[in-house]
Amino acid sequence: MKRVVLFAPERAQFNNVHLAQLTTENMDAKIDETIEYFKSLQLPWTWFTGPSTKPTNLGQNLQAHGLTHVWNMPGMAVELESMNEDLPKPSGLTIEPVENISRLRDWIQAGTKGFGLKKSSSDLLFDIESTLGFGRNLPRRNYVGYLNGEPVASSLLLLTSGVAGLFCVAIVPEARRKGIGTAISLAPLREARDMGYKVGVVHSSEMGLGVYRRIGFEEYCKIGIYR
Repeated sequence: MKRVVLFAPERAQFNNVHLAQLTTENMDAKIDETIEYFKSLQLPWTWFTGPSTKPTNLGQNLQAHGLTHVWNMPGMAVELESMNEDLPKPSGLTIEPVENISRLRDWIQAGTKGFGLKKSSSDLLFDIESTLGFGRNLPRRNYVGYLNGEPVASSLLLLTSGVAGLFCVAIVPEARRKGIGTAISLAPLREARDMGYKVGVVHSSEMGLGVYRRIGFEEYCKIGIYR
């Protein structure tokens, strides 16, 4: 079981439990231990379940221990060679890889505004991302979308476990429903395909479902969110 802890008290999604591999015998104790751990830090937090977490009834037991089931996120995948790329893109939109501090600040500006995060979260993200470095040889790459020169969109590509993971897709509110979400998603997926990757994966918010379905993503699992 992996606990991810970042000190951003206003946002529960920054403090997470992932990849739980519990047994029927130790599950109750481990859940109680985790609850007490985050309670001692006085932080909101989230526990994620999915097809690889154990046991299969983990979500039911989280609720029995007082956690609230928030939503089941669709886990989706697409064959990169079969993506639908014939989709409208607004004029004036350019998408650039984040390869320096200036672009990183634009990526964070677009992402935090798109997700509705506070300045404390923005500062935290900058501190984290700026330590990870830049380069086309890295498995983790950020992209920023500019509409007429203004940063309006963000996405992140994670190349791991033989697949291309798409994360952190965000569009600032005033630039939504213009095809920008599709474009900022396709850019990293195309790059992954050019590198030889065959499959793209994403876990979708309710807002993003239409975008990913238009690209060709199909749902293969559910990822439970408990807080």
